[in-house]
Amino acid sequence: MTKEEQFLAKAAELADIVLAGGIVGSVVTSLYFFYYYGWTAQRQFSSPMGVVLYYVVPAGLAGLLFCSLKLRPTYRINLAIFCFSLATSVYAIELFTRGGGSDNPLRNEAAASLAKKSGVHFDRRTPLEVVGDLQKSGVDAVPAVVPENFLGDNGLDIDGSRVMPLGGIAKKLTVLCNESGEYVTYRSDEHGFHNPTGIWNARQIEVAAIGDSFTHGSCVPSDKNFVALIRQHHPATLNLAMAGSGPLVELAALSEYLPPLAAKIVLWFYFEDNDLWDLEGEKTNPLLMRYLKSGFKQDLITQQKKIDQALMDYVARETARSKKLNMDLAEFLDVVKLHMLRQKLGLVYGIETRDLERAADLKGPTMNLFRDILSRANERVSAWGGRFYFVYLPAAGRRYANLIGIGEKQRAQVLTIVSSLDIPVIDLLPVFQAQNDVLSLYPFRWPVGHYNEKGHQLVAEEVLKALPPDQALGNK
Repeated sequence: MTKEEQFLAKAAELADIVLAGGIVGSVVTSLYFFYYYGWTAQRQFSSPMGVVLYYVVPAGLAGLLFCSLKLRPTYRINLAIFCFSLATSVYAIELFTRGGGSDNPLRNEAAASLAKKSGVHFDRRTPLEVVGDLQKSGVDAVPAVVPENFLGDNGLDIDGSRVMPLGGIAKKLTVLCNESGEYVTYRSDEHGFHNPTGIWNARQIEVAAIGDSFTHGSCVPSDKNFVALIRQHHPATLNLAMAGSGPLVELAALSEYLPPLAAKIVLWFYFEDNDLWDLEGEKTNPLLMRYLKSGFKQDLITQQKKIDQALMDYVARETARSKKLNMDLAEFLDVVKLHMLRQKLGLVYGIETRDLERAADLKGPTMNLFRDILSRANERVSAWGGRFYFVYLPAAGRRYANLIGIGEKQRAQVLTIVSSLDIPVIDLLPVFQAQNDVLSLYPFRWPVGHYNEKGHQLVAEEVLKALPPDQALGNK
């Protein structure tokens, strides 16, 4: 046997190994999908295309690769090289979408790509990396710490008792998020919220804002978010919103901080895409559920120093953990399944069965709880003579991408509940629908994250139109 024939034989053997690996991978993929969609039914197909993509394609590929083992050596070698190159390229793209650092790789990497096309530099660092770099330069910075971080643990341990913090770390430069290219930072107020220093010393709060990340100010400059724009007309405007918050956390913040301030106007910003989902998680937290009872408080205002120390200790632990773990098992499995690449290509045709069950629950117990929360919030604001408004923020990005979310499907029921409680509604959906170019309200015209500065301006303008005149609030 000549050297050329020997080389060809060895190459053919390697090709057979590659092709056999492809067969095994295809069979395992078929079994994986059958396990989740057929046997255990943990997921359900959301489109007939799912059957084709998840069942037919892997099985067909396994059959074709098995038949290819009968081909001539040169054909098998070329096919193996092609398959190996294709697989390597696909996984390189998957890893690329996860690289570059962010707490939400899919969103920020896609945003970075869009920013590049627009000629905008996009900071790819993670929030912790930004905090680390600021600290190295002598700036006392911290990441945004939100109540959502402590739901599963029923708060933090402070002096032997469980305490559920509702704000961030006080009086610190706080690194929030990045969707437009540069990170948004702000100096937190005396209780860890996104307000100018000294706002708590106001003789009386004119407007108080309750909500989630949109109201918190994600991800626009501090003077451009809609609460800050409202503050330009009503200087004594207090923002108690924190990212990731749902109705129960928001009721807790209202009950904990607002009664002594007797805000004249309380704006409850409801985001249709995830507020009800957030409530599903919050209702399992015993501490938060106690806020449904009249008079319950944790007295967080008097414990701020202890809360700050507990939050700083939490940040230190999380920072150390993030340095040790570059990729956990769940993320590794997502890479193997090409999770992000399939998301970007629109090739996800399944939904978790538990999500469907939770969606069904939204029509019963969760909606009853939601009504109870709004009723108590309205009663508590009325008790000090304030007026309570319900502001409906639309998930316009999903709507105009033809991906109607569960929260949007509950729109009619939500508004019926609000109406039954005689709560005034400021509905932003018609305003968004009336826009000629809705995508212009999102960073880089990508309707997945939060509103951009233009979107925040639109919200502020509509809210201000619905509020009483300055004179009615006591402004001069």
